[in-house]
Amino acid sequence: MKVTAQAPINIALIKYWGKKDDVQMTPYNDSLSVTLDTFHTTTTLMPHPDHIFELRINHQTATEAETLKAYAFLTQFESFLKQPAILIDSHNTVYKAAGLASSASAFAALAKAADQYYQTNHDLQTLAAITRQGSGSACRSLLGGLVRWQQDGLIKNIEANTDQWVMVFVLIDTSEKTISSRQAMKHTVETSSLFDTWVHSATHHLDDALKHLKQNNFFAFGQTIENNALLMHEVMRAANPPVDYFTDQTKRVLHLVKQLRTIDDVPVFASVDAGPNVKILTKQAHVNTLIKKCRSMGLTTVVTNITKQGAKTL
Repeated sequence: MKVTAQAPINIALIKYWGKKDDVQMTPYNDSLSVTLDTFHTTTTLMPHPDHIFELRINHQTATEAETLKAYAFLTQFESFLKQPAILIDSHNTVYKAAGLASSASAFAALAKAADQYYQTNHDLQTLAAITRQGSGSACRSLLGGLVRWQQDGLIKNIEANTDQWVMVFVLIDTSEKTISSRQAMKHTVETSSLFDTWVHSATHHLDDALKHLKQNNFFAFGQTIENNALLMHEVMRAANPPVDYFTDQTKRVLHLVKQLRTIDDVPVFASVDAGPNVKILTKQAHVNTLIKKCRSMGLTTVVTNITKQGAKTL
């Protein structure tokens, strides 16, 4: 038997940063993400010809730590320990551990494939609870479009007019981060003087974002998501010692976004996750203007579109 599943990445527009429950992997605050095409993970599960457990990522045998994590993850499927001799062949089109949501697509694809391979056929919320054990935000990649991940762990779609939305990735540094998202998140929760402010503010940001979506007010929505992202990084910098993913190039891109919006009246809004790379939300009509400006600065861009399709078997 062979099962293949594919899952797209998702990018949080209203961020979650901090787990309230490290066992259930649930967040301090609700988050809102958008599921994107272009970057995804395709994972195949099959019996191993040598009767061992092996994880391959992009044609290479995974590290011991990655293999152990995948093994532990699959123990959540009841039949796994009866059939542990499998080959997991995973292909990722997104740069690994660079703040571009590679773990989200990876674990969503693995969960989706395992659910069929071991014939558990879990409902959405049960599969979401399993998926977030690999990476909290991975549960959001099970669904397409706009996804709300709640404090209680449940995920659901949010209806909105996103037909013209485009997210442009500005790739500043695609190498692996020196401090992982998980490490930075835990450190921030434990030491940042602004963490309580973050939880309170992020909750209000989500309320505002949902209101703006209902009103179809793209500009106000964009300003809200940018404020949310910048606050998250301010909270990280208030940790002891500080965590700062921004580079000079990150700051240049953020300045460009502000300039395009305030001087050129182009609706562009920045979002930055745990890494230096910037994601810019805009509408299709303004993509060429944005890309031209980025190229004039010597920056590499990738255009991604919103997809209605979450994780699926192929």
